[in-house]
Amino acid sequence: MFEYNRPVFVKLEAEPENQHDKNAIAVYIMSTNECYEKVGYIANELTKYLHESLKVNALDITVCTTFMLVGYYMTIHISKKGVWDDAVIKASHKIK
Repeated sequence: MFEYNRPVFVKLEAEPENQHDKNAIAVYIMSTNECYEKVGYIANELTKYLHESLKVNALDITVCTTFMLVGYYMTIHISKKGVWDDAVIKASHKIK
């Protein structure tokens, strides 16, 4: 990402068959060969709030990448039309 200075394309995908967490939502980024590769998961404290919006493509996802000497860090900003429920905001403050 740093070397090519290109935008980062992200998609979220529910994984109901995930053996560790049936509510898991995987995070994929587009690699240099234009294929999406799984890089991690949304924190499980937040997945219950995202599933319904994910089903109807009602989420707007942007990514901020930061390069540090120890590697890349990626922050994902997820928004939707309307106001997030207070419980979502409270849960998001607990995630690091």
